[in-house]
Amino acid sequence: MSRTIFLDTQIFFQCIENRQLSTVIEHAINAGYQVCTSITVLGEAFTQMYEKPDAVDYIT
Repeated sequence: MSRTIFLDTQIFFQCIENRQLSTVIEHAINAGYQVCTSITVLGEAFTQMYEKPDAVDYIT
């Protein structure tokens, strides 16, 4: 059985804004879960990040 967690766009933003959520994802990886997403989610995330006034901080 595959243990996979799929990240959507909103999770990316929550990880940027909430370090505690990033830590939870890191713990999941350490517990053997495979964390993945799709190219369309990455494109949507970058598009939304680019539109923010502090885009450079979000993208990096």
